[in-house]
Amino acid sequence: MYGTPEERFWNLVVKREDGCFEWVGWRNHNGYGVFKTESNKQMLAHRYAYEVKNGPIPEGKHVLHRCVKHPWCVNADHLELGDPKLNAEHRIRDGTQHHLSGSRNVNSKLTDTDIKWIRAWRREGYSLESLAVVFDVAYITVWNAVALRTYKDVK
Repeated sequence: MYGTPEERFWNLVVKREDGCFEWVGWRNHNGYGVFKTESNKQMLAHRYAYEVKNGPIPEGKHVLHRCVKHPWCVNADHLELGDPKLNAEHRIRDGTQHHLSGSRNVNSKLTDTDIKWIRAWRREGYSLESLAVVFDVAYITVWNAVALRTYKDVK
């Protein structure tokens, strides 16, 4: 990749009609964009976007999303500083707490109904591979759901 870090950053952003700027680069397991800075340091993309517009983030402050359920949004106008307590309140509001599982997790591709069907069809003999294809997810996602490693609360 060439260009300045800021040029590389904006090449990985799609401006949406709802005003959010979607990070289309790599995202972590919580849905937040991750960007490599000029010093080859990984940084959350929304924090980078905030710093580009507003300068350094003060010690102990978090960069919070005003837009609900969009941890990938890097529109600096949708970001604000907050303390850890407010950040926790936002995670509850947005359903992005790390311990949320199943369809309550903002990054979940499967619904609770999907999980019930996957488990039922597996009991009927369908292969994990075929279920992964039908539900358009990775094999390991189906395996984890069937083995009750994920979606444990879905009965």
